Amino acid sequence: DFLGIGVISKGTINRIENSIGIDIWGKEFSIKEEIKKIFNLPVVVENDVKSFAVAHNYLYLNFSDFFLVHYSINGIGGAVFKNELLINEVDSIGKIGHVIIDPSKEFCPICKRRGCLESLVSLKTILKKANQYHDNLSISKLFELYDMGDIEISKLLNESAKYMAQSIINTYSIIGSKDIILHGDLFFNENYFFSLISYIKRYQLGDFYKKIILSPLKKEEIELAPNILAIDYLFFQNIDILEL
Repeated sequence: DFLGIGVISKGTINRIENSIGIDIWGKEFSIKEEIKKIFNLPVVVENDVKSFAVAHNYLYLNFSDFFLVHYSINGIGGAVFKNELLINEVDSIGKIGHVIIDPSKEFCPICKRRGCLESLVSLKTILKKANQYHDNLSISKLFELYDMGDIEISKLLNESAKYMAQSIINTYSIIGSKDIILHGDLFFNENYFFSLISYIKRYQLGDFYKKIILSPLKKEEIELAPNILAIDYLFFQNIDILEL
């Protein structure tokens, strides 16, 4: 028997309309209603990074109070988990990717803010800048050049680490979670992680850097995130299943 369906999506979730896509296509798509028309089952829709936070708590019980930061080709996202996932109607909690870093830069097409973190150092932005020095770079080639000590690539990625360190410290000062969990392509790169921790130590004295943990989530566990999301909401959250 099928009890329900879990759906995760990049970008902003409209919790009032139960729709997705405003960050991706510039318009909203009521995916929940479309799925319910076909299957007539409860449907849970959530942002991808927030669903990763739920998976962290479900699979690794020692993580119950944390701020998750995800950095991949799809963007920069954040989620706050304090014994439960913290959410609000406008999906703004933990959105580290859209904190303002340099207001002298252009407006971000997604958050409409000047010089937010994602508009400055998303992997797509870094690749675009890197292609001025190397043609048709892939993510893997970008990391290869970084690990080899390519000067221009190292400048770009170290700048990213600098901005990321500032954003993590500033966001944490408001959230105040026990742990800071990092997940995604760049964080798993040894040189980038070293650069990030170096900037963290430069901007925040003391042992703050010890709060930072690389995510243990494996690829196959990430693929289970929609299932875990549905299980969590259908069985463990204090909600009426008929509302889903």
